[in-house]
Amino acid sequence: MNDEKIFALFVKGEGAMLGVLVKKYQDPLYKYLVRYTNNTTLAEEILQETFIKVYEHSDKYDLQKPFRPWLYKVALNTARDKLRQKKLDWQSLADKEEPMAVNSPVRDLQSREIGEMIRKAVAELAPNQRQVFILRQYEKMSYADISTAVERPLNTVKSDMRRALQSLRELLASLTDIAMEGKYI
Repeated sequence: MNDEKIFALFVKGEGAMLGVLVKKYQDPLYKYLVRYTNNTTLAEEILQETFIKVYEHSDKYDLQKPFRPWLYKVALNTARDKLRQKKLDWQSLADKEEPMAVNSPVRDLQSREIGEMIRKAVAELAPNQRQVFILRQYEKMSYADISTAVERPLNTVKSDMRRALQSLRELLASLTDIAMEGKYI
């Protein structure tokens, strides 16, 4: 049974059906929120609030549209609100330590350094580019689903992705140069 049918059953009164969707999406949505906020505690808060909002506002979901983009839109809007409330800016997030990886083995030093460079580069992207990049690369969403989730035209989403990739190439090249200079001095 697909997500839309499961949610339709929930809306019709079968409360346990929401639990099925929570179970399916809680891990991927949590990982997305950790990447988006770079803060595990904040990601947990947002995740809980997201599912509460899904429960409270189930009537706002159009049963004819895909469920996943709607869920991510709710999560993204909740994250934006929470970040605004906490007055976190992306520059300070970029300077924080890398969050603990979820269910992953210990990586060697080189992998951590590369991961840190990528994390810093992604954190430095413009907010719209960062959203699109995370949803496309980490969440494997289609451009159409991303367009729905972030409420922007499809061509704008594609343009944001192109700009994000170009910015990442430039940022990673400069970070790599800086890292190499530090190792040989």
